[in-house]
Amino acid sequence: MKRIRYSYVKHTQHLDDINEMAVEAPRELIDYCESQYRDNIQDIADYLAAQRKKYRVIMLSGPSASGKTTTSKILSELLGGHGIKTEIISLDNFYLGRGQAPKLENGEYDYESVHALDLPLMEETLTALIKTGQCQMPIFDFPAGKPSTDKTPIALGEDDVAIVEGIHALNPLIADPLPQDRLLRMYISVKQGIRNEREEDVLTAQDIRLLRRTVRDYAFRASSVENTFTMWEQVMRGEIEYIQPYKWNADITINSVHMYEPCIMAEGIQKLLEEVTADSRFYEKAQRLLGALEQFHPIPQAMVPENSLLKEFIGGGIYWS
Repeated sequence: MKRIRYSYVKHTQHLDDINEMAVEAPRELIDYCESQYRDNIQDIADYLAAQRKKYRVIMLSGPSASGKTTTSKILSELLGGHGIKTEIISLDNFYLGRGQAPKLENGEYDYESVHALDLPLMEETLTALIKTGQCQMPIFDFPAGKPSTDKTPIALGEDDVAIVEGIHALNPLIADPLPQDRLLRMYISVKQGIRNEREEDVLTAQDIRLLRRTVRDYAFRASSVENTFTMWEQVMRGEIEYIQPYKWNADITINSVHMYEPCIMAEGIQKLLEEVTADSRFYEKAQRLLGALEQFHPIPQAMVPENSLLKEFIGGGIYWS
């Protein structure tokens, strides 16, 4: 299959362009960014519909705060418009359990590792799903920190597909043992940052994902900025080791950046960043991000469409009700 790359770097890649539109035409800016992303997902759905019955499982990988979960839901919705039903499967359900992961040098468990997952069970389950259209999907009990004794029966019709979503979905230990002729690999991430007129980074792609995660963790996981920044260090280590080496295996790559998002993120995060005190080891990082966000003209979060990927991080929306 010819590899497909979806990316847009057009009129809204620079700070001045974003601010000009945020002041003069915020709705047009939002609609442009949203349509660019959604049109990409529509193209993928159209491709899959044209290849009906070819693919049984879509492996969707991407780093933290890339928008994997919402993208899965949008793709599922758009495939439904072609009469193709989907099952969304999270690789998190294959966790071995609390205390059953490789250890880092500091003695902590490495739950970012692919070896924190039950690989034999995963191969058995996904192979059965591909070959027979049926499987018994495990359920991980996160409050208990262990696999549930219950399982979810999954049955796919002749045209149906499963979207398997997780940071390790493209890892050869997971993808390579599966029947390759029925597999489509996808990778999603923020592919570029935002620069000023001197071509200096205002926010890097990694910064944008960190802002997404900080807002989400505070709103939905009662996590402070310092706690999120601490976890981010391990997340980035895991990303370098377990995700980036395999992103080139993807048949389709999606850019999830929404160039107007710093304009709406500022509303919820500036106060949080200001709470990071000077004696914190994250003070300089918080101040740098705060200074970057202050350069963007604010747009009210109420203007974000209810079907936007950004709702995964700021809350609300039709995919998160």
